[in-house]
Amino acid sequence: YEADRLANPAERAATLAVMFEHLAETDPSSAAQLAATELFVPDRELHNRVWAIWATADFEDALTNAAVLGGEIERRNAARALYLATEDIESPQAKRIEEVLGIVPDRLVRMRFIERMADRSLLDAVEFLNALPNGQSKQDYSAWLGYHLATVNPGAFDLLESSGLNGSSKSVMRYTRTRIEAMGDPLAAVQVALADPQALQNGEFTMAIQHYADRDPAAALEFVKSMPPGGPKNQALNAVFAEIGAEDPERGLTLARQLETESGNGRMVVSYLSSIARSHPEFVLEQANSLKGREAQSLPMMVISTLAYLGEPERAVEALASITHPTMRLSAERSLAQGWARTDPRAATAWLQTLP
Repeated sequence: YEADRLANPAERAATLAVMFEHLAETDPSSAAQLAATELFVPDRELHNRVWAIWATADFEDALTNAAVLGGEIERRNAARALYLATEDIESPQAKRIEEVLGIVPDRLVRMRFIERMADRSLLDAVEFLNALPNGQSKQDYSAWLGYHLATVNPGAFDLLESSGLNGSSKSVMRYTRTRIEAMGDPLAAVQVALADPQALQNGEFTMAIQHYADRDPAAALEFVKSMPPGGPKNQALNAVFAEIGAEDPERGLTLARQLETESGNGRMVVSYLSSIARSHPEFVLEQANSLKGREAQSLPMMVISTLAYLGEPERAVEALASITHPTMRLSAERSLAQGWARTDPRAATAWLQTLP
């Protein structure tokens, strides 16, 4: 407990690590109990290290003691530490942990697994990813590996081009790398993504410009205005508008009107309002009522869908009154009913019965 009072964080951590390692080697049960106390719970690495030492010395003994821990949280923490100690969630030891404790590897364990595999052999990690079926798990592993490589070994991305990594994983990893780069230097990330057709298709450019707009909205808008006409510019404008409008919808509307006049693009205001339909649905609905044109008429329906998605069907019902076109109203009613049914099917059914 004297070591815990050391003022220097680095000295405290180093001293505690030595003490806990020594205790874990001589009396692992006591070390694990001490590491789980309220005083040391924040020091998660101490807890993990104790169980790792215990598992290395006598895996079955460590597993047996983990199984008799009283609290669910304690058992899960022990399971995580044991999984991390095995280094391979497909090993016989990992299977034993799941069998005895009934706890599968959590997100942190699976993330560490793919990182360690890549550190040993990037090609093995690629082979592992390629063997996974498409789905959330594959996306998670790809994103974790992408983050790991972007922060630890950026040069490894060059090897991916010839590694045989399949398309879905490669896209996720590229997107993750661009996100990391955009967090550091958004303008550089924007310029790199803009020059890469695959980055444009993969959404990397739009994401990078969002980071740029979040960091410096005025500079981001000027950059986008200097771009040649076309799809990328329209994507970028919507991204910048969404960032500006999320904070100040009136300012964003003023900018959209100004750009609409300057560019002669009559869809600028509608595009802007579409981009903030989720963050400011009532503002969009108010503005939509003063606009003309078929595209403007679709805005109330977009707001209704958004409100239903956000779990606010009562506000969506109020918004229905602004739609007079029969076909569009029917479509909006269908969208609202579907969104409402996901959260409260009884209320959605009761509302449907009130319709003519």
